[in-house]
Amino acid sequence: MINQHLTEICGLPIANHIGRTVRETVPQVAEQVESIVQAILRTGESITGIEINGQRPDGSNRDRVWITYWHPLKDESGRIVGINVAAEEITERKRIEADLAASQEELRSINIALAERVAIQAQERDRIWNLAQDLFVVSNSSGSILNINPAWRTALGWSPEDLVGKTAEWLLHPEDRERSFAELANLSAGRKTLHFENRLKSKDGSYRWLSWFAVQDRGLNYATGRDITDLKRAEEQLHILRRDWQTLRGRRPWVQ
Repeated sequence: MINQHLTEICGLPIANHIGRTVRETVPQVAEQVESIVQAILRTGESITGIEINGQRPDGSNRDRVWITYWHPLKDESGRIVGINVAAEEITERKRIEADLAASQEELRSINIALAERVAIQAQERDRIWNLAQDLFVVSNSSGSILNINPAWRTALGWSPEDLVGKTAEWLLHPEDRERSFAELANLSAGRKTLHFENRLKSKDGSYRWLSWFAVQDRGLNYATGRDITDLKRAEEQLHILRRDWQTLRGRRPWVQ
């Protein structure tokens, strides 16, 4: 016996199944079917969850998938006299599973690409951090230093061990402290610091002029400082020259 739905697997009409073997009707799966039947006859147990594809000779249903359930049919004495087979078409479910697997693979590829991009960006950031001549510093809202780049050692002689965990108050030139604290308050209020100039103490006790750019993001202050000491000296020398020139111009020429 076979119903119309089950004939969809091989595409033959019901009449062509009756009295014929599986090997005659669906030769492509005959070996698998015969193995399942022999296992049921041997153990007396059902076998379920066997997937098969459409087996029409013209291939018109090759993309359709069924899941089959095989159960022994027993007489009153418990002897197996036949096999009941039920098939449920799961083509749509398999399509969804395949789409999901493809999406997961695409997501995995995207994650790998993003991870590689992040790694490259991290390497670039580290190179900038380590090789930049400008001073980089990260501090919290209270002004405690969280990290500095190697340029601090080059410009001022300070290492991370000297500064991390401390505030910069003791580094500030006494004449610049009030202005610097006011600028820090402006930064904490959400305003950017642009070209703010102050003097910081070097490890040898001298002071150097720095021009700062800083922003605050999620409670942390990110600042970069450029050493402008030589520029300040040049400006001061230019000011002296101008002053001397004005003095010379104000004098009357000597007459004998």
